[in-house]
Amino acid sequence: MKRGFGAGVLAALCCLMMMGCSFAGREENALLVMYVPFGDGLHLMVDQQSGAVFTVHMPEQIVGIDGRAITPAQLCAGNILRIYGNGIMLESYPGQYPGVTRIEVVKTGDPQDAAQYQTLVDAIYTPPDPAQPPCLQVEYKTAQAVCAVLATPGGYQWRWEDAQGQEQSAIACAPHILCWPSLCRVRLSEPADVALRFDRTPSQVTAYRWPVSSLGSPDACAGEAVAAELEDGAFSLPVVEPGYVYQICAVWEQGSAEFGFAVYP
Repeated sequence: MKRGFGAGVLAALCCLMMMGCSFAGREENALLVMYVPFGDGLHLMVDQQSGAVFTVHMPEQIVGIDGRAITPAQLCAGNILRIYGNGIMLESYPGQYPGVTRIEVVKTGDPQDAAQYQTLVDAIYTPPDPAQPPCLQVEYKTAQAVCAVLATPGGYQWRWEDAQGQEQSAIACAPHILCWPSLCRVRLSEPADVALRFDRTPSQVTAYRWPVSSLGSPDACAGEAVAAELEDGAFSLPVVEPGYVYQICAVWEQGSAEFGFAVYP
């Protein structure tokens, strides 16, 4: 897998219909799993009975071993978790479980316990090439599916250290986003929240939008600013609407990059 977990397998398996295998038909039938984090905010869950490997969409309800609410960032390698949800697993590898409603930490475990699964991590994840600017995956839900598409990359400025320890840099210029030759398409019948999954977490994200009718018109009015929200180390755009082109501008210590996508009903 190249360019990290999000840009490889998940992008290739985007927009999988939620009609995969059902492993726990009712919410009271929970799964007992081990939490195996890796990369920049990525994770695997390993079923402690069947050995199944999958990822989850973190729910709002996550409870620590003391019964208090915690965030996804407070989960630790080797934690044994009880996961509740609708029981529908998307048929991919690793599997994806978007319908998780609650997670409970039932045992602290030990990071060494998670180390036994390193071969699984190595099979699906390649650390990002430091010479390549990050990529962005746009993730959203519809009534029938959980969808993920790679946002179209635009211009960037990027610095990195080569194998000899020398700093290198690259600049790629791009026209105004309304004149990009192509833009990835997001299909939404109604406004929805969109998660911005960077393969390396930026320190800052700003966003702008234009009506799709402005495509091809670089002299169109200035874009409307859209507030990007940051929660538990992850960025999102609330209430993304059909009929607009969205530009995402992100900043890292090593530089900056822009991305774009168009939303159609």
